[in-house]
Amino acid sequence: LVDFYSLDRHVHAAMPPTFVLQSADDVCALSQHSLMLAKAYRKLHRPLRLHLVRGRCHGYGIGICPMQNFSFSSCACQLTEEEENWTTRLEAWLKLGLSVRRVLRDTPGGASRAW
Repeated sequence: LVDFYSLDRHVHAAMPPTFVLQSADDVCALSQHSLMLAKAYRKLHRPLRLHLVRGRCHGYGIGICPMQNFSFSSCACQLTEEEENWTTRLEAWLKLGLSVRRVLRDTPGGASRAW
């Protein structure tokens, strides 16, 4: 079961460029797993952008609070500024990827080097 749910154990040479954003003190998933995923990508020379941000939230990118069904004294989803601005980091990464692809497309033999 651990193998099945450990993303770092499923990385292969054809993995697409990946953007990972996680709160350092995520209440639902250890940030260590994102670090392990990044290490697996690096080992195979695959592109991965990892952002660990200050905070405890999980799932803020989809607008739900996983803690609302639990009875903790304080909701973990009081977003930090870094967590609130995650889309800015994603947008910059997407623009960079599009620029790289455009250069590769316009370079002789570049398509064969595309990610």
